[in-house]
Amino acid sequence: MMAERYDRQIRFWGEHGQAALKDCSIYFLVVDDKETSWRDLGRNFFVDEDAVFNHRFRADTTQRLLQELNDEVVGYSQTVSIDRFLKEYSSEDRLLPIFVCCSLDEQILLKTSEFCWRHQIPFVYAVSYGLLGLVRIAIPEHCVWDAREEMVAQELRLSEPFEELEQYCNNFPLESLDDANHSLVPYAVILVKAFKAFMDSHQGRRPETREDQEAIRLLLRSWMRTPTEENFMEALKHCHFIWMKSLAEPNESLQSILKDYKTEMEGIQLQVDRKDRNLKFWILVAAVKHFVIEDGQGKLPLKGSVPDMISDTESFIGLQRVYKKRAEKEHRIIYQRAQYICKQVGLEENFLSPLEVFEFCRNIRSIAVMRYCSLQDEFQNNTVLKDALKSCLDRNEEDAYFYIAFRACLQFHHQQGHFPGQVMNGSLSSKEPSLLDYEQDYIQLAHLAEKWCKSCDIVKNEKLDATLREMCRYGGSELHSIAALTGGVAAQEIVKLVTKQFRPLSGWFIFNGAQSTSATVSLCTHI
Repeated sequence: MMAERYDRQIRFWGEHGQAALKDCSIYFLVVDDKETSWRDLGRNFFVDEDAVFNHRFRADTTQRLLQELNDEVVGYSQTVSIDRFLKEYSSEDRLLPIFVCCSLDEQILLKTSEFCWRHQIPFVYAVSYGLLGLVRIAIPEHCVWDAREEMVAQELRLSEPFEELEQYCNNFPLESLDDANHSLVPYAVILVKAFKAFMDSHQGRRPETREDQEAIRLLLRSWMRTPTEENFMEALKHCHFIWMKSLAEPNESLQSILKDYKTEMEGIQLQVDRKDRNLKFWILVAAVKHFVIEDGQGKLPLKGSVPDMISDTESFIGLQRVYKKRAEKEHRIIYQRAQYICKQVGLEENFLSPLEVFEFCRNIRSIAVMRYCSLQDEFQNNTVLKDALKSCLDRNEEDAYFYIAFRACLQFHHQQGHFPGQVMNGSLSSKEPSLLDYEQDYIQLAHLAEKWCKSCDIVKNEKLDATLREMCRYGGSELHSIAALTGGVAAQEIVKLVTKQFRPLSGWFIFNGAQSTSATVSLCTHI
């Protein structure tokens, strides 16, 4: 992939994410054993009349026209059934980094997702149904290297300064500085000094009460030479970093990840034996865990960056250098530990690069682990869905009714061979469609939905009835605008999976095109 073409996205994905996009091998494989029909011309951008007249397979035609969108992407097609493709696929080929499917019969859908689940292949299901768009991700575990959490505050250890930072702050004797230099002392230095002064005057007690906080503010104001000294005003703005919960220590979510069985040597060895796709992530978590316990005295490695602040160039660069050198020192310790772990489980010491370790340590406060419910459990064990659907309906997210209706439509299709209200070859049967035909389909669909609702302890109501009638009117049609939007959502989620940045969808994304609203039925646990 040409780096220049996608450089404009670097602000969004960052250097690490951009490198992941640049280095990935992009190709697509279209699998379909059906010939192109006249009906396909109204449902699919990527077929043409020539394919119908010449009885060409949809897979070949779609692959050819998709290829024209980007000449740097390689495309293939296989005119075989999904069943045959899955039987002939070898996990050693590693040809399926992500499996995307749509418009499948319920049983084939479950068989395909089970195959992907077994081989740890991310499975993305995207479907357009009338004015309804749905996207679902399923994978046993997805590890996010950088969730890009904007709420993560800057971690400067102002109330727990390390040795090098204390030494640097001692170079700024506030009392003896002239006014010009006094107004250019970085606020990080000012706050370290303010914290130390408070501790000295309170018998080593940390600020805990509002009175303590106000005492620190009064101390900072007393140090100001003028009422508008900007660096001290910055210090007042950020003085909450002194008494807020330390970001140097793992939060509850991160503690859960550090305590996971996969960070133990036995857990890592098991992942090595089965070639787990998240092996690097868990080796790095294990290395960080060892650092926190042994070297960091309960603290996470420093990020190493410093936010912009009022200062002269020399002082600011000096402060940056202090944090950067300390971070590099801690990152080296973690890298050496990661190398040791690799050696213990039979991996090459260069299995992890120093750059990977550096990026992981920088983003350690923004990692996440997402563990999904499989489609098999979801479809065959309704207890998994009860809480998720109840949560949506309790929040008045009535678009969740479309999920219930869609599930009923899938069952209807599996039993009848067509979707409710769907015109087959010009008619619902051998005659022209009538209101009676639609009503019969609705009655059967409503029966399936009611049976399904009972198994999930959901009361069938007028809203669901209206949704079921809407699904019958859709008749299994695929509208280009809804399909394009659904495909865009799916593409965005695929990029998240590739770059391991941001959190992918946690379950079903449901878009209601009639109202331009959406809902998410969460079927994923976060740690």
